[in-house]
Amino acid sequence: DGILATPGSTTTVNLQFGNPDAGTGEITGLVTSSGVPFEGATVRVTAAEAVVVPGATSGETTTDANGAFSIGDLALVDFEVVVIPPDGFGLAVEYFDNKYYPVSNTFVTATLPGTGTDVTIELDLLATINGTVTDTDGTPLAGVDIFATEYLPGIGWIDDGPVTTTNTDGSYTAQIPPSGHYAICAGIYDADTSTFDETCNPTGFDQATTPETDGILATPGSTTTVNLQFGATDQDGIPDGVEDGAPNGGDGNRDGIADSAQPNVSSFVGSTGGYITLESPVGTALRNVRTLPVADLGTPPPAGYVLPDGLVSFELDVELGAAVEVTIFSSNTAGITGYAKYVDGVWSMLPAGQVRILSDRVVITLRDGGVGDADGVANGRIVDPGGITAAPPVSSTSTSITPSVTLPRTGSRSASTSSIAAILLLLGGALVLTTRRLGNR
Repeated sequence: DGILATPGSTTTVNLQFGNPDAGTGEITGLVTSSGVPFEGATVRVTAAEAVVVPGATSGETTTDANGAFSIGDLALVDFEVVVIPPDGFGLAVEYFDNKYYPVSNTFVTATLPGTGTDVTIELDLLATINGTVTDTDGTPLAGVDIFATEYLPGIGWIDDGPVTTTNTDGSYTAQIPPSGHYAICAGIYDADTSTFDETCNPTGFDQATTPETDGILATPGSTTTVNLQFGATDQDGIPDGVEDGAPNGGDGNRDGIADSAQPNVSSFVGSTGGYITLESPVGTALRNVRTLPVADLGTPPPAGYVLPDGLVSFELDVELGAAVEVTIFSSNTAGITGYAKYVDGVWSMLPAGQVRILSDRVVITLRDGGVGDADGVANGRIVDPGGITAAPPVSSTSTSITPSVTLPRTGSRSASTSSIAAILLLLGGALVLTTRRLGNR
């Protein structure tokens, strides 16, 4: 059956891989997020092997309004299917063998049109973390690695390397899977000394001993600000140098201990220029304290109120579901009337029963997952964007509302006074005549 080779003979033998008549195939599927069809996701396929049959070795498309996609004219071989998520979304992932792997990337064989099985790919709405990294003096640090170490039940704390690095102004933003609690850390490696310096939120983070509930909770679509400071004694995000400038030599709550040395006390300059000191119960920890200038908000404060210190946002680590008192020491307590909350563009007043106004401070009561907790979830962390309110000052030209007679604007004050007297005299005469008539009857 073989080719016969004889002395001096020449034989031409043409060879072809594959079946030129086999045709081409397609890959179809569906992209979802939380089980809901996802429109506008980019889907890309690439042949996973050398191709010796007809058809394209790659293709790309976007999902339609039903989350569906179809890529045709492909070679009948195995393809890797990859979804390129839009901003804010990521491929669903799973953890094994000490590493995260996307569960959405898959290998599938292109099949003849109408004969294949659809592939479903799931996207996750990611969680966002952001913040600023500074040194002890509050100077921003650039090029610092940011780590998001996640707690996995049954496994413990794990990380997969840096998620981002800080910018020239010390800021960072990263997106992480919304799968639970994280410890957010900033790390600097010194090649000269072969040492690694790290600061974390939660403070004193230790993979062997820190409980899951101490971490930052990442949920789908959530954004959490985590400011980190090297050399700080707490993690409220306020540089120690700023806290040391608070009244009473850096002791804004007047307890005899420097505010910068206490995780439950934070002193800082409010958006209107005066110092504010927050104090929570011993055993709790204030985190990510920052000011929110009222002028930068999309919705103005409630009618008839002003915020003398602007708004302050902070997070407070507490026992799950606990109610705690937070004391606000302000340099401006005159005329304080209550405490306003600002959540997602909506203003509300903290119930009067949760606000105590004293001569030099305001004490508010907040409950994890209850009234006063902006995230509304009993998760061991209270989120509070709010501020003390005061009634606006009464204008020197304003008057109380009383019944009045409208008079012409012309004439002098004496003329107006005379007109009033004349009107009163006429009214008095009319009253006398009416009385007499009634008497005659």
